[in-house]
Amino acid sequence: MSIRPTISLDALMRPRSVAIIGASTQAQKVGGMPVRLLREYGFEGRILPVHPEANEIQGLPAVPSLRHADAPVDMAIVCVPRASVQQAIADCVDTGVKAAVVFTGGFAEAGDSGLADQQAMVALANGAGMTLLGPNCLGAINLKQRMFATFTPAALAGAPPAGSIGMVSQSGAFGAYAYTLARQQGLGLSHWITTGNEAGVQVADAIDWMVRDPDTRVILAYLEGCKDGPALVGALRAALEAGKPVVVTKVGRTAAGARAALSHTASMAGEDTVFDAVFEECGAIRAHTIEEFFRYGQLFAQAPIPRNNAVAIVTGSGGVGTLMADRAEDLGLELPPFTEAESAQVTTEASLATTINPIDVTGQVMSNLKVFEVACDIAATNGRYGGLALFTAAGALAPHFWAMLEQCARRAGQQAGVTTTVAGIMSAAQRKILAEMGCLVYEEPTHAIEALAMLRCYATAREQRPAWPQADLKAKTQPTLQGQPSGSLSEAAAMQLLQDLGIPTVPQGVAHSAEAAVAIAEQLGGPVAVKVLSADIAHKSDVGGVRLNVQGADAVRAAFNDITASVAVRAPQARVQGVVVARMVKPVLECVVASRVDPVFGPVLTFGLGGTDVEWHQRIVLATAPVPPERVRALLERLDLTRRLDGWRGGPRVTPEALVACICAIGQLAASAGPALQSLEINPLMVNEDGVFAADALIQLEGDPA
Repeated sequence: MSIRPTISLDALMRPRSVAIIGASTQAQKVGGMPVRLLREYGFEGRILPVHPEANEIQGLPAVPSLRHADAPVDMAIVCVPRASVQQAIADCVDTGVKAAVVFTGGFAEAGDSGLADQQAMVALANGAGMTLLGPNCLGAINLKQRMFATFTPAALAGAPPAGSIGMVSQSGAFGAYAYTLARQQGLGLSHWITTGNEAGVQVADAIDWMVRDPDTRVILAYLEGCKDGPALVGALRAALEAGKPVVVTKVGRTAAGARAALSHTASMAGEDTVFDAVFEECGAIRAHTIEEFFRYGQLFAQAPIPRNNAVAIVTGSGGVGTLMADRAEDLGLELPPFTEAESAQVTTEASLATTINPIDVTGQVMSNLKVFEVACDIAATNGRYGGLALFTAAGALAPHFWAMLEQCARRAGQQAGVTTTVAGIMSAAQRKILAEMGCLVYEEPTHAIEALAMLRCYATAREQRPAWPQADLKAKTQPTLQGQPSGSLSEAAAMQLLQDLGIPTVPQGVAHSAEAAVAIAEQLGGPVAVKVLSADIAHKSDVGGVRLNVQGADAVRAAFNDITASVAVRAPQARVQGVVVARMVKPVLECVVASRVDPVFGPVLTFGLGGTDVEWHQRIVLATAPVPPERVRALLERLDLTRRLDGWRGGPRVTPEALVACICAIGQLAASAGPALQSLEINPLMVNEDGVFAADALIQLEGDPA
């Protein structure tokens, strides 16, 4: 995990006194806005404007510098030009300020000179143990304590209600936009934090603090990049353990997006597939749009978790019911039908109703409300469904239908483990009534289904969270890499290294002549594979460097000579060290297992369907290292590879345990070696009744392990 110490945000988010360095008499200016907001929203702590000349700022006594303050200051807001920031931070350090928010921009995001100034500022703050937010940030807000350390004009139009959703954003502009949307949608916030350049407080630190904050139940995070992947992983895992859902919007999925993110906040965007893997492993829900960001946050704050994946769709429209059913299947939800007895209760009320799920009570519902009520009560109380998704169209606008719907939602809300969602048109007052019962309301029918799926996705992550393994830095993998030369290993050296690590390899030998190849083949027995041996050739088949199922002395000689001639023409610069002669192994399944060092999160694994078509099939998954066995099994099942091992198409049944153990071993190696093992790829890894065997390997080393 991260070597960064835990950063406390207590003084930043719960200060008893706030100083504004660079305070302005003009409330609309950057230095004037926080003074105005703190006063207008009724911050109960002390507000101390700092100005070199003014004796009074917006009706408050001012001091020329922090050194003239007559009492300690918990948190300082720095609103001065870049050239004066260093002195302001020095004053904070010398007077014992515990936290500082730096609005000023022009630091790391502006080039080398700005970066140097930022590093100097950080050195001062870190030396004093002072928490630093920013620079180039929009500040922070504690809604419950009415602490507004920000200059966003969005706060002038009012505040969202104080609630249980904590929000953190690297982008100040996004943060201000999200703040406004939260107010418009009545989304209750506990805290609002923007991290800017993250010279001190990072998004991971904010998440970690909110995990321990009693006022926060759900966390919304906006990311453009990440400087400390292990810290983010640790914060997300802590949130999962604490049962606090995290909804993340991560931008920079594409090359263009990554460049934009880097130029904006000087953050490392990183490879998006690795972020996806991290979010999934840690139970974070990824939102791809701003609309999803808020919708998911609201559903986690408002609704209970469904007991299982089974959903009952009750609708008066067969077409919309089918639309919802399609989305449910897309998202892995189950739609079990009513029993015969339950069906009879429904069709007694409406003979044309169908109960195969969706439960279609047809258009008769408007003249016979009882059928809708019966169907809802059955689904809510029979104990088989965790989710109840109702489509009401515009029915709630009719007083008699609304009265029935309200009672159905109330009774369903009293059932433990049942979550109710409603898709339909209704008034804001009606939505509020249903929300108070824990019922989620949407106009888009598929959103009602997606809500149940997201809740279950999080519940599954909680239920199946593993005991995360730690890399054993004293494991036998560590000394094995010591003393190895940097650079690419030849196949023979790579295979020997795997053997030393306890990973089985296909029996083989190295030949420097045709006759030596024949001798090795005769010793191995049976058909063999003949492959060029060169650390300079990653894909041997591309240069005619592979012959498979070679049997007999003449065939082996011909293979040696053909490979030598082909490589000389197609890869003339390659340093050839002979050929590898390996016994052919008949696999039940060919897999690929690979590791590499991600610049943000460190060692990561890729595994899945292997062989020569690995790039074509793309049936691979990614996980951070080390990876627990249960996670490996789940990912192999997702790839449908465990079914391939279970007698697929009449083949033999092979336990996946040897494959799981091999993948875990590579993960342990990658995590223990760290940057010393730049990359490793076993392809193919043969899986059969006898276990697993590495048939080919590529290994790139970077010096000795740390």
